[in-house]
Amino acid sequence: MGALLDFPKDRPPSRQPVPGHDSVFFAPDSQWHQSELGGAFDIGPLSAIGELDPKGEHGILKEVLGSFGNSLEPLLALLECHRARRNTTGIRFEAGKLGATAAHMGAANLSAACEGITFFFESNEFRTAPWKLDNLVDGVLTEAVRVQRKVRQLTGA
Repeated sequence: MGALLDFPKDRPPSRQPVPGHDSVFFAPDSQWHQSELGGAFDIGPLSAIGELDPKGEHGILKEVLGSFGNSLEPLLALLECHRARRNTTGIRFEAGKLGATAAHMGAANLSAACEGITFFFESNEFRTAPWKLDNLVDGVLTEAVRVQRKVRQLTGA
């Protein structure tokens, strides 16, 4: 199995720096670079996904982004429903699911907003300052809307 992970040493890197931008990389199948992602996504995870289809012949990156964008709507609806019912267990669960998915996709700000909810519960702050939960959920929803807009822009949906 280890042989599958051993790449030739002379293989060129699959991600090439954008001229004039040392730390900015193209995503392989789309020619996106960090400045086009508008802060909604980090290029690293998207580049890793794009490496599955380096020439973009199969549109894997756009398909994965589109699926992620479509998965946000029901998760956000559940988060809103749990908030309306003051179901703290449900809020914590949905925020955890959303945060993990966002982290894998490179939506770092959305993931961090979700982690804020997790920390809120783990620190027992919800017992001393329960009113902060609405602000944290609002922060997740605001960032999720920004991510959804960027997904639509990048996928042409």
